[in-house]
Amino acid sequence: MSDNISRPRRDADSFDVRGSVRSIIDAAQLHRLLVLAITALTVLVVIVYLVVWPATYQANATIMGERDVDSSRDAFYTGWNVFRKDDHRTELELMTSGPVLAEVVRKLDLSYDDVYHPFSSHLSYLWEQSWVGRNYRAVKAMIWPPDPDAPRPEDLEFARTVVDMHSGIRLDPVNEAIVGNLVVRGPNRRVAEIANAIVDTYLEQRSLRYQKEAQQALDVLNPEVERAAAQLHELERQRVEFANKNGLSFDLQRENQELKALTEMDTMMATARVKVAAMEAGLAELKRQLAVEPATQKTATVYEADAIRESLRVKRLDLQTTMLTMRNRYREDSPEMAELRNNLAQIDAMLAGTAEKVEKANTVSLNTTQQNMAATANNMRAELASAKASLVAMETAASRLRARVAHVPALQSKLREFDRELTLATEKYNQLAIKRAQATVSAVTTRAAIPSIRIVDYATTPSEKSWPKPKLLLPAAVVVGLMLGIAAAQIKRFAAGRVRRGFWGRRGGDALVYGVVTAATDWQPLSVTAYEGARTGTPAGRGN
Repeated sequence: MSDNISRPRRDADSFDVRGSVRSIIDAAQLHRLLVLAITALTVLVVIVYLVVWPATYQANATIMGERDVDSSRDAFYTGWNVFRKDDHRTELELMTSGPVLAEVVRKLDLSYDDVYHPFSSHLSYLWEQSWVGRNYRAVKAMIWPPDPDAPRPEDLEFARTVVDMHSGIRLDPVNEAIVGNLVVRGPNRRVAEIANAIVDTYLEQRSLRYQKEAQQALDVLNPEVERAAAQLHELERQRVEFANKNGLSFDLQRENQELKALTEMDTMMATARVKVAAMEAGLAELKRQLAVEPATQKTATVYEADAIRESLRVKRLDLQTTMLTMRNRYREDSPEMAELRNNLAQIDAMLAGTAEKVEKANTVSLNTTQQNMAATANNMRAELASAKASLVAMETAASRLRARVAHVPALQSKLREFDRELTLATEKYNQLAIKRAQATVSAVTTRAAIPSIRIVDYATTPSEKSWPKPKLLLPAAVVVGLMLGIAAAQIKRFAAGRVRRGFWGRRGGDALVYGVVTAATDWQPLSVTAYEGARTGTPAGRGN
């Protein structure tokens, strides 16, 4: 059974802000000591943090790099310093790399207390340095013997210093610029010194790295250049020895001249053979003419008229006169006229067979033509003998040249082989010498050339610490402590009611429990729970 004495119900989806605030205030007032204790504990924790935890100072150094494309500057440095420019992101990563930070720690003689520490790392360090931590490690060492290959404590301390130092360094790029800020955090004002040392050490190691690279190139190239030079000199010696052995001079120039002379000599011999053949043919013709040419000739002849011819002419004239007379008496086709014409024809034939003049007397002398032909034949015999002798001499010289020129292709092939080897050896030597010269120049100029990344503004000593700030932490600690205290008071208030209800519900003995009455709140109505048996504590029902 239950009595309905509750307040009117609110909407289940509504939230009573005023009731919640009132409940929180009531809980805080009820458990004010708990709220004050938690607030004081929070402030105490912050104070302990301010006292125990190292402060943080911050220093900034400004760094500038070159543009990725800088034609004028790149063209100036390309020819004499190839170890100058790296990618900006690579440069920034290398600046905070382990070797640089380790060198800075050694150079500045930094200890663990001089570098920034992350929370977990420093907490672990405090544990190791505490009395409990030291004794724990001692007991652990007694139970489990330490590893003989484990690093020494000073090495662990150095590594911890470098790792924690790296966590306190960051590089902040400036938007739309080739400038960045190197931010270094630490527990004291040496952060400026550390930041400047990081930049200087990196630039120094960068230069040394490039010098080492150039020196390594020189160490590799020097013996190779000497080996290439020795190979080149050996090939030159072999080539000179081969040329001297075969009588060569100026790369077959003599042989080329001999080949040219042989060609000209072949032409001259062909011309001489033609001349000899022509002279032999001419001499044979002269011999033939001399065979038919008389040794003497008539030099003067006296002629007179031929008496027989003259008598024939007179007789012909008589026949012509008789023919003219007989035409008046006979016809043309008469036998008489035919006989006259026949006689006239015979006389004409006889006249045609006789000369008008006949020799009366002549003078005989030597034949000059025959004499000239004989002299010419003698001259031709002499020239022919000379031409044949010259041809024999030229054939002898040509045979000697031809025998020498026959070896020219083999000599030329061998010389070409020497030339190919010399060309390759010379090219190899030239390339190695150029690379060595470039490495030598780079090794010298790495110290003089302006690096592609450089410091613009060194870090200055900070005037105050950047963290912690008591004027911010203490008020924040009070606020957080109050919030935690109020939350704890509220939790305690709810937990206390449920604990009592459970306690009396489970309790036996002389206490008789007939029911549980829950107080009404702004969001929870009054409720009554009745029990069937007081001894068992079993609820019988619940009503409003």
